Amino acid sequence: MAIHINPAHRGLLTKKASAAGKSVQEYAKEEAHAGGKLGEEANFARMAKRHWKPLPKAQKKSAKPKPDRFFGE
Repeated sequence: MAIHINPAHRGLLTKKASAAGKSVQEYAKEEAHAGGKLGEEANFARMAKRHWKPLPKAQKKSAKPKPDRFFGE
């Protein structure tokens, strides 16, 4: 299934990213939580990059024992 993009909207985020001096993905990651059309464009760019696969779950940090602040050396 192909995605239809309005020709008038094609390349808008690229122009905004170029004006900000960033790559499209850097700009999209920065603006992903913006409201309105900019947020929609940024989320579309991020999703299209990974071919509409879900975001990977956060990796758990290694379970290192915490140093004992009160009785440790």
